[in-house]
Amino acid sequence: MIRRFGLVLVLLASLFVLVAARFQGELVADQSYIEYEASDPRTTWTGRAPIEELTLNFNDNQLNSSELVVVVRPGEFDSGNLIRDANARRTVFETGEYPTATFRATGISPQQVGIQPGEEREVDISGRLELHGVTRDITVPATLSRENDTLRATGSIDLLLSDYDMTRPSFLGLTVDDTVTVRFDISVTLQPADDG
Repeated sequence: MIRRFGLVLVLLASLFVLVAARFQGELVADQSYIEYEASDPRTTWTGRAPIEELTLNFNDNQLNSSELVVVVRPGEFDSGNLIRDANARRTVFETGEYPTATFRATGISPQQVGIQPGEEREVDISGRLELHGVTRDITVPATLSRENDTLRATGSIDLLLSDYDMTRPSFLGLTVDDTVTVRFDISVTLQPADDG
């Protein structure tokens, strides 16, 4: 009886592995962006940039085995103010020396969570953010939702400019706050992974 039960468990686990599918994601560029929100004592503004590059490979029954890399060009941030954006590129991001910012995921928790069509999950994505020549470990809270062959990730995180050795610009005695909120909205079209 115990042997039969063990055999059933092994068969069920094997079936679970067979049913699980591996996917890779193709960025839906016109629906995906990274956005920052910054402020000084007088005003708050946002700047938005498209995703430059995205790599996503995952198992729909165990997201923790995912590979995720997101690349943004800080020089593409657009706040609607040409002077502010030019100043940010030159003095804050120093895009001539640091043209890209890259996030590489190292894990997702809860570890055993998966996502099937029609589901939504709250997860924490841990990884390494390389920004302005500094690399730091961060954990990003995110909401994942899946509809048919589209996976969407949204969320936000507060970052300190000082953590990345970035200059806080000043104008007329008003200095930009050290804390900047970074938001993201990323959609990908899922395709079966090419395991060959």
